Amino acid sequence: MKKITTFNDIVTANVYKVQLESADIDILIKNDYPPGISISLGNQLPELWVINDKDLARAREIIKQVDQPAQTNQPNWTCKKCGEELDAQFNECWQCGQLREL
Repeated sequence: MKKITTFNDIVTANVYKVQLESADIDILIKNDYPPGISISLGNQLPELWVINDKDLARAREIIKQVDQPAQTNQPNWTCKKCGEELDAQFNECWQCGQLREL
């Protein structure tokens, strides 16, 4: 098991967890406390971990893709999972959450 990154809040950590799980990567969130609770516990911020070490590089690449805005010169795209038509600026399908394949 390897740590991917730390987040400032549990909501953001869960957003990334869903993205990675949709790519069939097993994820664990450590310090998964409700908002406001972590402060009373010594500010233990949520950490995202991959269960299988071999998934670490792919998980970091997916996070990088999610963090980068789409290039404006890219064409519109169709989600391979649900068939939804999406504008070029989106890297994630709003319908099913699938990441755009590069």
